Amino acid sequence: MVRASFRMLLTGEPDIEVVAEASSIAAGNALLSPAITKQVIRKFTRIQRPAPPKQAAELTEREREILRLIATGLSNQEIGP
Repeated sequence: MVRASFRMLLTGEPDIEVVAEASSIAAGNALLSPAITKQVIRKFTRIQRPAPPKQAAELTEREREILRLIATGLSNQEIGP
């Protein structure tokens, strides 16, 4: 994006890449370079996940289902009785 921005400043013509990225940022999105994205993914995949608590084995099938639905972002109303 920096190179494209400099091209626009030097030539006076907007670069489609700059316009698209500026629109994306204005919409509240974040831009990461491919190199940074690779680092984030690499570090995230190396994080050790803790074992589930022992109490998880005591949950009923319905309770596990509700936890899965909550994890997907559903509200109490969407999950239902």
